[in-house]
Amino acid sequence: MNASENIMAIFEQCLADSTNPRQKESLRRIHKACEYLQQQEICITPSSVERYCFDHDWEGPKAQSIRNSPALNKYLTLRKSGQIIRSNKKASRPIPLIADE
Repeated sequence: MNASENIMAIFEQCLADSTNPRQKESLRRIHKACEYLQQQEICITPSSVERYCFDHDWEGPKAQSIRNSPALNKYLTLRKSGQIIRSNKKASRPIPLIADE
């Protein structure tokens, strides 16, 4: 199984475990947000998922709702743990305002 198959299996399992229709819709939205954030190499956090959802004129889920729900938080934590963000090697260190003596 490759990474995308694992992600889909985890998503399907979380979706099957969820009985609340609102929670299922939130899981679908979080899944779409995580796919986008991972593709853009943006750190996956409850706040970044919330911003993505509101940018798409969805009613939620809000960051606090993601943190409070065990199912939503579990899925987001699993997605976050598999994310690799590359640092910008070309970024230079800032030049101090006062030169060292």
